[in-house]
Amino acid sequence: MAPSDFARIPPQVHFPELDAEISRVWEETDAFAESIRRRPADREYTFYDGPPFTTGRPHYGHILAGVIKDIVPRYWTMRGYRIERRFGWDTHGLPVEMEVQRKLGISGPHQIAELGVDRFNEACREMVEQTTEEWEEVTNRIGRWVDFRNDYKTMDPGFMESVWWVFKQLWDKGLIYRDFKVLPYSWACATPLSNFELNLGGYRDVDDPSITVRLKVVEGAGPVRNGDYLLIWTTTPWTLPGNLAVAVAPDLSYVATSQNGERYWTAAELVSSVWDDPSAPVAEARGAELVGIRYEPPFPYFEPLGSQGGFTVGPSADVTAEEGTGLVHMAPAYGEADFETFAANRIDLLVDPIDAEGRFTEEAPEVAGQNVKDADRTLVRLLSESGKLVRNERIRHSYPFCYRTDTPLIYKAIPTWFVEVSELREKLVEHNNRIHWVPQHVGERRFGNWLGEARD
Repeated sequence: MAPSDFARIPPQVHFPELDAEISRVWEETDAFAESIRRRPADREYTFYDGPPFTTGRPHYGHILAGVIKDIVPRYWTMRGYRIERRFGWDTHGLPVEMEVQRKLGISGPHQIAELGVDRFNEACREMVEQTTEEWEEVTNRIGRWVDFRNDYKTMDPGFMESVWWVFKQLWDKGLIYRDFKVLPYSWACATPLSNFELNLGGYRDVDDPSITVRLKVVEGAGPVRNGDYLLIWTTTPWTLPGNLAVAVAPDLSYVATSQNGERYWTAAELVSSVWDDPSAPVAEARGAELVGIRYEPPFPYFEPLGSQGGFTVGPSADVTAEEGTGLVHMAPAYGEADFETFAANRIDLLVDPIDAEGRFTEEAPEVAGQNVKDADRTLVRLLSESGKLVRNERIRHSYPFCYRTDTPLIYKAIPTWFVEVSELREKLVEHNNRIHWVPQHVGERRFGNWLGEARD
């Protein structure tokens, strides 16, 4: 073949023009659809593509992932497979809801209910169509072949019914159960957050109360007398109305010291951090000897639960003598370790006087309607008036924030439906070992390790 048989290549190429020309050829020849029609329907390759949220516009991360999502189907198309690539939209969840709340000037489930759930849902549906054209334009510009005409949305009845079908299969197999789990919780969004979302907001140094509270022993044992006091320390006074127990380390040494004629119990190593001028110990005990002691709760809101196992000292492997008093206030509704300790000791008590938007309910009448962080001051004052406040200081420490609303997070027990993944874990690992991963270490380590430790 002679050089003259080739068309001359210009010394400079105008890439935008070349880009537009190729796009025109693809459009005129219906190239993408033709690539599907020419492959047999009985030789199908399925490619699952996680859809973007409808609230966002395409950015670099979407473009990079879009190129990869184009390469894989093209490869298998060239291998003779038929691959229908429907573009999708994720229309459910907080991104849409938060944006619609902002536009409507409302906040939280109460105001949504006042507006009307039907009207709120309709406003969410309208938002779905706002960014479609921009997504199609950018996707076509990067040369990705995907079907926008036959797209799907997660709000489509067919899609939602397919999800319910999957849920029913799991239910029929006995793999669904309901339980509580303590999760990072955004009261501003009225929703729990995943660990990934928790990390997005990050931690900040903030000033919070640092209080030491005395709890009167009403049923002592061994060296602990009725009328003695257990000292607890917390930086979250708002959790005290939900107190149900005090935890000790069974092998830790505890002592009682005398102050103004009263006996106060703390870990032996922490006496000097509680009292400026501590007296010599007047009694000693191992943590195990304190287990079973009953005390008067810091607030009287749930006092009747004392007859059901509440307001009792219990053992916990998480208690140390590194800070505080060595006696840890436990509110199972607001702490993962607290909740797990109760569950391990088969105590089913759970009280939660805080609503979905982080406000106290009428179960705690003196702070009802107040946000948890705002209620700290009132609760500290009430403790002082009742004679239970021993120390009242401030502490600067690291605290998590919500990445969506820039508000402090709390931890809260949420009633949740679980898939019993622990029953499937071995089978999941076995199947993962058969998958050809590229790169291999992702499947073996990152994803493989995650599956090996997968939780319900």
